[in-house]
Amino acid sequence: PNTPTGKCRTLWHNELRWKPCADCGEVTGQTEYDHRPGCVRKADVSEYCKWPRLGGVDAMRAEAEDVCTPRCPFHHLLQLLSLRT
Repeated sequence: PNTPTGKCRTLWHNELRWKPCADCGEVTGQTEYDHRPGCVRKADVSEYCKWPRLGGVDAMRAEAEDVCTPRCPFHHLLQLLSLRT
């Protein structure tokens, strides 16, 4: 966990994937980060291997908090389907 990738992996596995769903409040350990419409997307929050070259832990956390909504897989799918109609 001392490498940049290791720090990002630790942030994902120990914190970010355990955020409660914004819609139902469930904590599943499978949190998906739904990028808000109109926000600039750097990468999927869960792709921790990409984050060291995109700014590391600070950028990964900023992406999760500033441009995404945490959702359980069920509500993330519902949100995606509602955008298609």
